[in-house]
Amino acid sequence: MFGFLRVLAVAMLTPLAAFAQSCGTTDLIAELGVEDRARLDALVVPHVYSTGNLWRAEKCGTEVI
Repeated sequence: MFGFLRVLAVAMLTPLAAFAQSCGTTDLIAELGVEDRARLDALVVPHVYSTGNLWRAEKCGTEVI
């Protein structure tokens, strides 16, 4: 009985998860003009991790991505 309810719940929620991944968002940084992008980059550069922060996970000496 509980197995059936679990399958039913997953079947009902799966389309919602797919919708959440494609909610129609737009990358506003990609739409900036050349001058605005240069100004934004100049404001960000002085800060720590201005180009991003790369994390690497290792387990037993093997890198896990």
